[in-house]
Amino acid sequence: SASGQTSWADYVDTRFFYGLVAATLLIVAVGLVDDLTSMRGHFKLVGQLLGVCVLIFYGNLEITKFKLMGATFEFGGSWVAIGCTMFWLLGASNAINLIDGIDGLASSVGFVLCLAVAALTAYLGNYPATLIMLAMAGALFGFLKYNFAPASIFLGDAGSMFIGLVVGAVAIHQNLKSAATLALAVPV
Repeated sequence: SASGQTSWADYVDTRFFYGLVAATLLIVAVGLVDDLTSMRGHFKLVGQLLGVCVLIFYGNLEITKFKLMGATFEFGGSWVAIGCTMFWLLGASNAINLIDGIDGLASSVGFVLCLAVAALTAYLGNYPATLIMLAMAGALFGFLKYNFAPASIFLGDAGSMFIGLVVGAVAIHQNLKSAATLALAVPV
């Protein structure tokens, strides 16, 4: 800022933040329609793809490289990068969605994921991402009281896809894909 002090705006990647908000609103809307009407799978996938595309193009989010067994694969700004990003975000949102069949499982896993990503983002000094993850962890912790067996409230597709999308997006944004991959793969 002009006064030499660091402001909140200096930390926030506003394009990513607004893209994340728009994408999550779309994903939650798709999930709500599915929860209320039992939407067919291919319509749900189209809705998820629209949300992911909003996040990629509006939120400027893309996987440009990844490491596998010591080898680094770089994509730059290619269509391969966009495809990998879409695959990652769809996989993350559906990974949580797939484990939402047992009372308390998806919300417990989401809680642990959010805390783990919050710790990593705090370590990296990205405090806005840390606050997003801590807010989600706090909401999930409060929700767990009502979601353990016998559950009186459920995440549904709206909640479970929301958790997966946000965790997946923050992991890409902060280059935490390897840590998040392990955390997302464990429940699956």
